Amino acid sequence: MKFITKAITFFAMFFCMMTYVYAGSVTMQCGGNGGGDFASESPDKIGLRHGQEVDALILNGNQHGGGGGLPTPQLELDPGDYWTHVLIRSGKYIDNIELRSKFGKVVQGGGDGGAVCLNLNDVKVVSIGGRSGNKLDNIRVEYIEQYNPKAEIAKGYWVLVCSGVCNKVMTTGLVSSKGGKELNSDERTKSSFKASMRVSIFEGGATASTQGSAMSETTKHILESNFDTTTSESITQNVIYSHADMAALHVSSVWQWVMRNDASIWKSSFMACTPNDIAPNWLPGVGHPDGCNG
Repeated sequence: MKFITKAITFFAMFFCMMTYVYAGSVTMQCGGNGGGDFASESPDKIGLRHGQEVDALILNGNQHGGGGGLPTPQLELDPGDYWTHVLIRSGKYIDNIELRSKFGKVVQGGGDGGAVCLNLNDVKVVSIGGRSGNKLDNIRVEYIEQYNPKAEIAKGYWVLVCSGVCNKVMTTGLVSSKGGKELNSDERTKSSFKASMRVSIFEGGATASTQGSAMSETTKHILESNFDTTTSESITQNVIYSHADMAALHVSSVWQWVMRNDASIWKSSFMACTPNDIAPNWLPGVGHPDGCNG
């Protein structure tokens, strides 16, 4: 009976440490309950202060913890990169952290105290948060298990806004792919979607993947820059062209660049015009002016 009681207590403690945030993601935490909570963020840039323990986590330029120990370099992820290996030792505080990215970047610091709390491989870290005071008391890691990048590919295409005349309210921002109401998405969802972007180039009406090519990286950077300036809460803008306006511009149709994955749609602010009802055969920002006035 005593054994059963202990087992129930253990599993209750375990499930208190593990929570599910988004479908397909898991959140685990290590360390104690001291300090104050700091919000989870997408871990785009990470550094540490450390000695025998981890004194502070520097997350996207913000320091959480004390000023003791020595600093590591603050490493920023490249487009398409993500943290895929996590090793954390902890007791009352966080004793050691090691993060490795898909492209080989490493952030590591701390001593050999504590016990292994988290040892993850082949995951995608979506967000990191925790608790801190004079030390890094606790760290909270949200991740996708057995992450398969191909399942998250965000494909881009031009969508017809209007043709002939145009008096339309165009939505930009991040919205639900289910056709439901627009999402008020936080930075974790936005960053996860941005990391999944893939682009294509158009060749004679067909598309070819540019993943890994120099053109792909250039285009992806342009798209991500636009994505960063678009609030994850959807906004609207009026697109108004009379028949005379369209004739003066020698165009017939207005298009909007959209990217989507399984969970979300990013309706960008990139627009293009064509002299017919055939979609543009160029990517936004590459080789052709955007908008309808150029």
